[in-house]
Amino acid sequence: MRALAVISVVITHAFPRLWPAGFIGVDIFFVISGYLISTILMRDLAEGRYSIARFYQRRILRIFPALIVVLAAIFAIGWYLQLKGEFASLLKHILASIFFSENLLLWSEASYFDISSVFKPTLHFWSLAVEEQFYIVWPLLLAFVWRGRGSLPLVLAGLTLASFVYGLFETYRNPTAAYYSPFARGWELLIGAGLAYLKRHHAALTARHTHLQSLIGAGLIAVAFIFMEDGSPFPGWWALFPVLGAALLISAGSEGMVNKYLLSLRIPVWIGVISYPLYLWHWVFLSYMHITFRHVYFKMGLVAIVLSLIAAWATFRFVELPIRRKGRDRDKTLALGVAMGGLAGLVLLAALIPLPPRFRIDLPMPDKTEWSFLLSKVDAPKPNETDIYQLGPESAQEVLFIGDSHVAQYATRIEKLVSAGDEPIGATLAIGSGCAPIPEIKTDDPNRAPCRDNTVNAWRLASLPRYHTVVIGGAWNFYAGSPAFYVERADARVPLVEAPGRRAALSRLAESVRELSAAGKSVFVLLDNPRLQDFTNIAPEMRLGWGPVSDARALLREQPIPAKDKALTEEMKNVLAKSQAVVIDPAFAFCSEDHCRVREPDLTTVYKDNNHFNPDWVAQHARFLDSIFAK
Repeated sequence: MRALAVISVVITHAFPRLWPAGFIGVDIFFVISGYLISTILMRDLAEGRYSIARFYQRRILRIFPALIVVLAAIFAIGWYLQLKGEFASLLKHILASIFFSENLLLWSEASYFDISSVFKPTLHFWSLAVEEQFYIVWPLLLAFVWRGRGSLPLVLAGLTLASFVYGLFETYRNPTAAYYSPFARGWELLIGAGLAYLKRHHAALTARHTHLQSLIGAGLIAVAFIFMEDGSPFPGWWALFPVLGAALLISAGSEGMVNKYLLSLRIPVWIGVISYPLYLWHWVFLSYMHITFRHVYFKMGLVAIVLSLIAAWATFRFVELPIRRKGRDRDKTLALGVAMGGLAGLVLLAALIPLPPRFRIDLPMPDKTEWSFLLSKVDAPKPNETDIYQLGPESAQEVLFIGDSHVAQYATRIEKLVSAGDEPIGATLAIGSGCAPIPEIKTDDPNRAPCRDNTVNAWRLASLPRYHTVVIGGAWNFYAGSPAFYVERADARVPLVEAPGRRAALSRLAESVRELSAAGKSVFVLLDNPRLQDFTNIAPEMRLGWGPVSDARALLREQPIPAKDKALTEEMKNVLAKSQAVVIDPAFAFCSEDHCRVREPDLTTVYKDNNHFNPDWVAQHARFLDSIFAK
């Protein structure tokens, strides 16, 4: 079972397009963990040997050895490969991982404007954090109920149902909370705990039809593997398939058909033995490959898997086994606690007194997101940052911006422009993360549920007399390249990745422009900025130390404009040429015909990530916006 869980996660992380649903291996892990730990706790309670101190001692002996090694490796590799700002962020995540709160940190950071998850080497520690947060409460609650202060079946059923309902609700209201919250994930561990109770008190029931249990369990997991798609709401209802499937496979025992003839083979058993260090190591290699090379190709994914297997075996053989076999548990627990505390102290010291950087050149990196400026002006962000933001005086709101984060990224320049003139002028931004600026562009992605009302409201504002100028912008390259976005034609959905869908969307945009122009408004359309694969332009050989790390000229190389982005820009220009819109192409500010610079001569980065501008660059260099406010 552990082999099935860890291999599915590793394959999905290495080859996400090949197997997008393999992340459900984490849910399988949760069930296994809940079952094994609860079985041990119930046995100790039944035999009168229960000790909360002993429980946490066992957790430290099991979790800490490999965890200390991997976190120390992340620290060392991060210092060598990452820039000053990147390393400072990494230290924060290492500390969160040490204190089993990485899920909470990721939860607080996660949003449309967060840096890509592949650049976070500690990302996978979120699941370990959820487990340990669960085990802060569960052993104490179990002991309380077991000793006659409640009905354990009722407590298990009630908590499991409450956690599942909460997770289901949050999946559609706040997917980030549903994914990282221990309250939304607790039911998966409680399913394992419930199975442990059934095995102990109703063993005859779980011993029936073991082959059938095994086959149904494998089938449920297979359904999730095969039919879940990228963007499927999760955990939600989909999580039932891997969770119940895992519970049935465990219930079937070693004599169940799938367990006996597949999961008991030598290779799955060996992988199961090293599953914990394998889980810890695999993402470290993959993430640092992404950081260094910006993209992990198929062969590189294979290399990462091989390195992970070697590192996992070495960690098991030379770290975990010796600690298990030698010394007294009390002494080993103390030593591991001191080691983990020492690592925490080292990381904290490195954060407070920065280590001498390996990169001798001080590379200014963006420390703000495209939303930072606007969110600083509201008390609390709404889902998807959907809101009506006003810059400049309330009484002079004359310019309306409709769009998404690719409009939000211009806020620093807009603020500068509305404050510069002698005559008061204001700008209203009716925008939201990932919200297509045309109502006819639709998506079923639950993460973008708030967008439709926000976009409809934006176009309602556009009809108001107070707005003399309307600016429409968006992540056009993203919408045209994602199968999740579509238009409806004759009761059929036509995705924007297909030419008919794209033409229909652009025709509707041109029609809307003409309608606004007929109402006497000045209309501007902001084209999309090109997506750049290496937005920092730090060559791999520089990170790896194979080339000079102090030569600024090496950082001023240009990046090619993706052919699809260039083609879409030309298509939009052609369609809008027949409207009365003023078309603004941001690429003129930093691109030649085929290439774009990613840094200014002072080494300021143009981009914050591969598709959003650096807000500091925008404030100084996005002069292409100035004509919008010209009287």
